[in-house]
Amino acid sequence: MLTTDKTSTPISAIDNKLVKESFKSLNHESDRGVVLVSIAILDEMITTRLEELLHHGNSKTRARFLKSPFSAKVDLLYCLGHIQERIHSDLKLLNRLRNKCAHEWNTFHFTLEIVDEFVEPMILTQGLRSLEGTNSPFQPLKGKGPRDVFLWSMSVFIPTLNRLLPLTV
Repeated sequence: MLTTDKTSTPISAIDNKLVKESFKSLNHESDRGVVLVSIAILDEMITTRLEELLHHGNSKTRARFLKSPFSAKVDLLYCLGHIQERIHSDLKLLNRLRNKCAHEWNTFHFTLEIVDEFVEPMILTQGLRSLEGTNSPFQPLKGKGPRDVFLWSMSVFIPTLNRLLPLTV
């Protein structure tokens, strides 16, 4: 179960339609594109939530936080207590994968090594793996290749994070 200090959100509470829509929108991307677009979506979600949280100070002061790198925004949400440590760790892990894709010039493809290093350690991926063999609609990882493991993990992670982030102060 994924939780924050304020909310309890089991994977089963996530709208299956949103998961399928996320998968469909990411599936047409290249391997590198899937990573970069996933992080861009997460970055936009986090920036939107930070805009809702940051009410004091002038626009220049707020912009310093809102225009900061993804990693800094993730740290800020964690320090404000709006995401738990495991979600913070997952987002930092995804940021490391994003950096690998964005800063290396060679061709990027999902491999078992990439999945083992960046995807399998995520709490959400572990949660999805724990559902294998149950009647849950969220069993997309069983027997899937590295690209599909990442696609399905992100397709569930995006709506999950959206539910976990505070909507108002």
